[in-house]
Amino acid sequence: MKQKECENTQEPLRIADLCFVYAKAKWMKTFKAFDLEGHFAGRLLYASMLEDTDDNRCKLQELADRNAYAQFQLQLRKGDSIVFETRLSA
Repeated sequence: MKQKECENTQEPLRIADLCFVYAKAKWMKTFKAFDLEGHFAGRLLYASMLEDTDDNRCKLQELADRNAYAQFQLQLRKGDSIVFETRLSA
């Protein structure tokens, strides 16, 4: 029996393609590295990393909207530049 060739031609994800997640709430002065499990990581080493896609941007905005009472904002950063920042809900 002949084995089927893998049809998945998607390239593997490289760490260099990922962005760090940062977050800030109203009681904080600056954005801090953030773990999507709900913790402000003390170090960037423990921050979540995501690919910059429309789907991930929507998910981050939904998370910010659910926590609007705390004026919760999220950012995706690649190097020193901000790739995406959620907007505050009214």
